[in-house]
Amino acid sequence: ELIVEFNADPAALSLISALYFYGTLLVLIPAGIILDNFSTRKIILVTSFLSLIGLVIFAVSTSIFGVGVGRFITGI
Repeated sequence: ELIVEFNADPAALSLISALYFYGTLLVLIPAGIILDNFSTRKIILVTSFLSLIGLVIFAVSTSIFGVGVGRFITGI
């Protein structure tokens, strides 16, 4: 459905899928440091809000770039 909606090729779709994991990879080490310094409740609240922002960007996006940004933020 994404290929049809955005008139994208399979390479663009695979990049969109990979951006989620790039975001996760970028935050792995800082996440451990953040978990040591802040309460888990606050971290879960912030990350849930960040995930919501990524989901909204992904849902309302009309371009491949916007979809990629939404997936990246969700991965973080």
